[in-house]
Formats: sequence, structure tokens, C-alpha cells
Amino acid sequence: MSDIDPYSSFALPPERRIIKPARRQRIVTAVVIAAAAAEAALVVFILLLVLSTP
Repeated sequence: MSDIDPYSSFALPPERRIIKPARRQRIVTAVVIAAAAAEAALVVFILLLVLSTP
């Protein structure tokens, strides 16, 4: 009985464990892309300010 209980309890979490990391990776990638876009926008904005001012 001790072998069946850990196996049944261990069989359920892996599905949740597989779903959570995928969501975390998607969130991390979205945050990284957003940060890169924000940095690019800031760089372009600063360059425009520097070039516009004589």
C-alpha cells in the first residue's frame, strides 16, 4: 500500500508541474520581449532628442 500511495500522489503533480513551467517560461519570454522593446524605444527616443537638438 505504501508503494501505491506515493505513486498515485506522484502521478498527479507532474501534469501540474509540466503546465506551470510552460506558463512561467511564456511569462518570462513575454517580460523579456517587453523589456527589450522598452529599451529600444528609449534608445530611439534619446537618439531623436540628441539629433533634434543642435
